[in-house]
Amino acid sequence: LSLHDALPIFEPYGLQLAKVLAPELDVEVQCCGLIGLGAEEMAKKLADPQIEDVRRRMGQGMSHILAEQGPFDLAIIMGGTNDLAHGIPLSRIMRALQTLHGACWEVGVPTVAMTVPPNHGVGRRTAYAKNWRDLNRQLANWTAGVGKIGTPARIVDVEKLVPFGPGPKALL
Repeated sequence: LSLHDALPIFEPYGLQLAKVLAPELDVEVQCCGLIGLGAEEMAKKLADPQIEDVRRRMGQGMSHILAEQGPFDLAIIMGGTNDLAHGIPLSRIMRALQTLHGACWEVGVPTVAMTVPPNHGVGRRTAYAKNWRDLNRQLANWTAGVGKIGTPARIVDVEKLVPFGPGPKALL
């Protein structure tokens, strides 16, 4: 039995996000959240028709979803948490996130970038906290070129939307 097997039932973050951001809107949400996969792995598996996550749930690569289940009006992309936890260099994480966004742009789907959410590692490990801040800063700098080719339409600062720590959370 792994740690992930002992965790409570998983509901994709994207579904909770849609409930909070647009509760009165009639929108269809396609969520491809995969537990335990990093952005780098998701970028390598863009076209895969089946990807297994650490809880043995099956998902699909983003390009496969875009081709088989579209058209889509918008893609909201959040990744990098697991890459940071595994010590992947920031340049590789950024390249992977840019690849994920690029897969959407190739088929005309605009994207929104989400920062890496705060987590226990931010408060417990100095090196992790520094890398977390640096990655989010790099994401913000990249998206500062809004309107330029090769940048997302917007960025959402997850920490401002859902602060980490005790107390009720809007997205839980």
